[in-house]
Amino acid sequence: MSKMFRYEYVQAKLHAIIGSSYVRRDIRPLIRGADVHAIADAVLPGRQYDLPEIALARQLQEDLQSSMFNILRRILKVLSPAPPVLVHLFRLYEFRMVRTFAASILHSTDGELDQRKVRIEPFWDLKEHANMKLKPDAEYSIDVLQGSIYEWVLDAMQKDDVFQIEVMLDRKYFAELLELARAVRGSEGKSVRDLVELEINLQNYVWILRLRTYFKWTSEQIVPLLVPVGRRFPDRNTRALLEMQLDAIEPMGTFRHSWLFASQPTVDFRRIDPALAEQEAELHLFRAARALFYGNPFSLGLVYAFCKLKQFEVSRLTTVLEGIKMMLPEDELIAAVGTL
Repeated sequence: MSKMFRYEYVQAKLHAIIGSSYVRRDIRPLIRGADVHAIADAVLPGRQYDLPEIALARQLQEDLQSSMFNILRRILKVLSPAPPVLVHLFRLYEFRMVRTFAASILHSTDGELDQRKVRIEPFWDLKEHANMKLKPDAEYSIDVLQGSIYEWVLDAMQKDDVFQIEVMLDRKYFAELLELARAVRGSEGKSVRDLVELEINLQNYVWILRLRTYFKWTSEQIVPLLVPVGRRFPDRNTRALLEMQLDAIEPMGTFRHSWLFASQPTVDFRRIDPALAEQEAELHLFRAARALFYGNPFSLGLVYAFCKLKQFEVSRLTTVLEGIKMMLPEDELIAAVGTL
């Protein structure tokens, strides 16, 4: 099967999936009424569940993630040999498992560090694309990291706290993603690189706002934790965000992306809310991925954009289910998932 034929085949499948997904469909009818069984019928039709509402919400989150994994694995199989940038994108969930595992071990008080055992939850099975062979519901000690690409975390756990390890894992994931995206040749490489660089820039902006707001960190403390994008880093926008006044209603200064603060309250304003800025960043990335998906036929760019759209869809549906479990009012839940 030629490369073009493989992309034609994959594109037809992916357009069908997106057409019936909550990337295209209005999610608000799912929220109004807040019935988990109705949501199950809508997002995973044909499956039968006999569970109470809270248990069903938890099971739905697992099944949505599993369904997405199965789709991604089928894509990688059809495109064999799988493009490394797509495989790494898939491994985001392994990085998250390692991050959760390290935090659970460090928070445990059950003996010395090398004696502690914990379950890895949530557990995601990447099957043939996994760097570690893990099983659900099993308990693991830090030895599970030996010989894996995460072995360096063992040293970090001896000297660093949970926050530092989480930042190092996030930074390593995005730095490797950027390196792999830049290795893709041709015009399709540019479209993937542009989307990856946008995501990393947005992630940097969110980290800056969080570290400045919640931890009162200075620029000198923050910059080493960011993922450099471009030859001159930090660039003008990053420097502006590091320096701007966060307790002003119009804090822009020389920062050029005013949309990042579009949902900040103007009444009773006290300080920029990083959570609202993060939501705007996620919506901006979604719109960029959607434009790439429809504007780059028969290419790796289309497939990469599809993966980001599916991640976004699962994240939104998970937010809905979490909100229902917490009994959030409909208006708050609709605001939480944002408007596409």
